[in-house]
Amino acid sequence: MTILIQNLKGVKKVFGFLIKTSLLILLVLTTCTCSGPKLMLGQQTLGSQTDYSLYSGKLVNQMFVVTECAILRTDGQGFLSWPQAKRLIKLQYQQTPDSAFYQSLVRMQKRCLQIRSYPSQLTIRSSSNQSRTVDRPKTELAYRVPASKLTRKKLDEGIASEERQGLDTTIDWKNTGDNSYDGEKLKLLVHDESGKWERPDNILNNWRVTKTCLRLGKRIVGKCMMGSTSNALEKGGSNFKKLYYASDVRERNRNGQTSSGLYSLFIPMEWNYEGFIDAYGVPVFDTPSEETVDPSGELITTGVIEHWENEVDGLKSDQDGLNEYYRQFPRTEKHAFRDEAKLSLYNLTKIYEQIDFNEEVRNKSLVTRGSFQWRGDVKDTMVEFKPNNNGRFYVSWIPSMNLQNNVIIKNGLKYPGNEHIGAFGCDSYDISGTVDKRGSNGSLHGLTKFNMDNAPSNMFFLEYIARPQTAEIFFEDVLMALHFYGMPILAENNKPRLLYYLRRRGYRNFSINRPDKAYNKLSVTEKEIGGIPNSSEDIKQAHAASIETYIEDHVGYTGEGYGQMYFQRTLEDWARFNINNRTKHDATISSGLAAMACNKNKYSPVYRTQKKKVQLSFNRYDNNGSISKIIK
Repeated sequence: MTILIQNLKGVKKVFGFLIKTSLLILLVLTTCTCSGPKLMLGQQTLGSQTDYSLYSGKLVNQMFVVTECAILRTDGQGFLSWPQAKRLIKLQYQQTPDSAFYQSLVRMQKRCLQIRSYPSQLTIRSSSNQSRTVDRPKTELAYRVPASKLTRKKLDEGIASEERQGLDTTIDWKNTGDNSYDGEKLKLLVHDESGKWERPDNILNNWRVTKTCLRLGKRIVGKCMMGSTSNALEKGGSNFKKLYYASDVRERNRNGQTSSGLYSLFIPMEWNYEGFIDAYGVPVFDTPSEETVDPSGELITTGVIEHWENEVDGLKSDQDGLNEYYRQFPRTEKHAFRDEAKLSLYNLTKIYEQIDFNEEVRNKSLVTRGSFQWRGDVKDTMVEFKPNNNGRFYVSWIPSMNLQNNVIIKNGLKYPGNEHIGAFGCDSYDISGTVDKRGSNGSLHGLTKFNMDNAPSNMFFLEYIARPQTAEIFFEDVLMALHFYGMPILAENNKPRLLYYLRRRGYRNFSINRPDKAYNKLSVTEKEIGGIPNSSEDIKQAHAASIETYIEDHVGYTGEGYGQMYFQRTLEDWARFNINNRTKHDATISSGLAAMACNKNKYSPVYRTQKKKVQLSFNRYDNNGSISKIIK
């Protein structure tokens, strides 16, 4: 800016002073302040001069510190007369908030070196004292306490600054990631669609981090709301399912908290399905008998449950569509965590039909939990079943007294007396404990055949999925179940400790030999302990086919009623079974072996006898006369 000096008095003194100054330094006249949550660029103009200010930082508490900075700038177009320009400069700084002006150039330049941060509103400022608030923030929405105006005059006169009030609250968002909000303290954390975090993101890892953002030591300072429908298990649903069941309010630690620190809440779809809420905000579950309208005045003619069932019936032939509908509009927790049908080896429609049926009839009344024990704690005598809420066995059928403990002794050897009724399958383990304490469970299943005795046919009657503290406890549990039901067992001989345990106790004849080979073709070990190596591809395929056949014939709606498969854990394991990764599916392995044991005749080797034609040539004789002669 060029200032024309009209007063000739003292021109030489002022003119000489300013020439020396212009030759030594190039100064810029500006005001610098620091405030706001993000980097912003403000603009101030004074004649042809343009200055910029950066606003940055994050509000914690209001600070009553004045930041003052002034720099004199000259350019080639003219020069500034400090005594005459100071009135204009003072006027400019009086219009700029949170600034100060000095009569002395030296004091003004010294104050320019003292640059401090000062929090204020989230605004973009200009020299005309016009402030415009960011109305569409892209990263956060801040309601900050406005900064009060503090000038040198107020400081000199001892006038207290005006205390202003505000929400002092910031609302922002971050992308999904394991370390989102790490290191911050939050009042409220809201997760949206947390059941759909796909790899490499993991909602479990994120919650372990953000959980600490809501606490100060043992004191809880913030809350979290985490709502979502669930993706397929392999697409984030599995982690969300683990977090959900780790938030059961009925299972707390000694501090009175769930293992996750959250409380799980499932809201069935019928409570908030749009189009089936009446004018008073009440869900219309059943078809109304009187005229009922929704808030928009439209008539509601059917109940939400009937509408849902109609949709389900229309998707019976589309397994993928049905499962997606169940996940989007679930009525039970099982619906919410259903997997994709295309990822399952078996018929998910029939499996989930059975699961739904079990929940409707409250299969807990059909399944009893308990333990087996020797009568009087004397082994190899009589086994009794005792209901026990902490037991490892789940049974749906107890044989009559004449069938219990039906063990036949021949020549000092024990044989199963109910082999014609059913058999067991077992997925065993040899090592009592693992380093990471995540070893697979021992699994045992019992299945009946078609029979004419007082026993159900084609029914899984026993489920055992557990890993006791020692392998010997598991072996003894299996032995007592075999003795009580009097049925044989087909077990994997890849882990032979169980089979050696049975042989040592005199129960070798309870162990079924592999059905796909004749006895004279068995190896020495197979003849000694029995069992089947569940590692060859042929065995894997036969094992998977045995379960598939059972599901198609005896699970879900069969035309005459529903199947008698009441063990939910096994049904769920069938639904997510992966034949290429069988390690986690202990229930599927043992139940498949039980099905193979009950149908071992299907796997018996077929020996073809080849008949060769034998050339039988008899000589013909001519018996005329006293001596017979060969006819040539």
